[in-house]
Amino acid sequence: MQSSGSWGLRCLRCERSGHCQVEECAPGQDRCRTTTLRIWEEGDELKVLERGCAYPEKNNNRTMSYRSGLQIITLTEAVCGSDLCNQPDS
Repeated sequence: MQSSGSWGLRCLRCERSGHCQVEECAPGQDRCRTTTLRIWEEGDELKVLERGCAYPEKNNNRTMSYRSGLQIITLTEAVCGSDLCNQPDS
């Protein structure tokens, strides 16, 4: 339990649309995550970012990259374990 009286970790939740809000994580979700998908093709880059709660099994930062035709696709997930630790850097 956290001393604030809160029953769960608080993480920033951001949808693909860019709308963000603070959410209280469900029991068992004691990590915050930031997931970034980047697709490069012929000099153009598409970046999709999501933030939210995660389960403790996701306790390592991970990056996967692969090539599909002319596209290079990279998926990065960063996790942390304190309130609102997944806020963007200012």
